[in-house]
Amino acid sequence: MKWIGQYIYDLISRFRSDVYLEDISTGTIASGGNLGLDSNNKIVKATETTGDITSVSLISDSGTINGLTGAVNFTIEGGAGIDTSATGSTLTITGALGEREYAYTYITWSASAKPARDGSNNPEWMVPNTSKGIYEEDWNLDTNITSTTTGTTTYAFSRYSTVNSLIIPHAGILVGFHAIGRNDDSDLTFKAGLFHADNGSGSAGADGSAAEGIDYGSTDATNEYTLRCVATAVETEASGGTDGTTGHNFKGPCKLISNTANLTVQAGDALMPAIMGNSSNSTDEIFVTMTIILKIPLTT
Repeated sequence: MKWIGQYIYDLISRFRSDVYLEDISTGTIASGGNLGLDSNNKIVKATETTGDITSVSLISDSGTINGLTGAVNFTIEGGAGIDTSATGSTLTITGALGEREYAYTYITWSASAKPARDGSNNPEWMVPNTSKGIYEEDWNLDTNITSTTTGTTTYAFSRYSTVNSLIIPHAGILVGFHAIGRNDDSDLTFKAGLFHADNGSGSAGADGSAAEGIDYGSTDATNEYTLRCVATAVETEASGGTDGTTGHNFKGPCKLISNTANLTVQAGDALMPAIMGNSSNSTDEIFVTMTIILKIPLTT
């Protein structure tokens, strides 16, 4: 049967060769069906197959990402100390140079000192007794150093003081220290500090000079140290006295924290702790217990 502009066939039609359709309009396939061939090569409309996956989720320790329809793309980002890369179908996660590749090491000492002042009442740094050592109380060696500026000036320490230093056994990073202390008799502030010397091996060291550091075997005052960490006592509570206490006093436990030095150190470098009073104190004994913080790399 022929209609104007088109042919309509009511009978079954078969084509023995390829069939091509030209000038086909675009459109939307009806929901729930797909056009295809059955086992007899008959054009049929089949029910749409959706499968059994209706959503995809990526679950982490601190959140979940969901994908419900269409193409689902996830981004895996590396955080501090983590690198990520993808090649083909392989996702690789590796550690970068960051916190996860360091082990923290701690050195602790406890001592007391009666700080001295110069002729202008400027407080001076006190270091261990030359004939006793770092772990003996009553530090009584006046360094004549009044500066509290870090990382700028080198000071010559004698052989007596140098052997009272703490030696760093492995290369790493000096983070700084946390300490606790008190003034014995007066409500007056005080400080704790940490001097550093290169290992004397001839390499550039932390200060960039191969000529400075510990001068092994010399009896002269040629061992150069630089002040690297300083903390002033804080007698107030972070809780603001919510535990029922009232007031505060430097004769009570005080915090001294200096933990941002991040100084690269070598094996054999030396650390010299020190205690300082203030311009109004030359007789009161100051007690300090300090924990020095080092980061040692797990890999090189």
